[in-house]
Amino acid sequence: MAYEFPSDSKKKGLRGISDKYSEKWNRTRLRWAEREEEKFNQMFERMKGSR
Repeated sequence: MAYEFPSDSKKKGLRGISDKYSEKWNRTRLRWAEREEEKFNQMFERMKGSR
């Protein structure tokens, strides 16, 4: 029995799903980072105003 490499179509299918998931996760992380930055800026403004 010789090992056969998967065809390109199979690779593309799995790779496509993986890339799609990765892209979605990157967008989610970006949104979290933007939200954290907004919170930080609000807190900074409050601190600056209280001095």
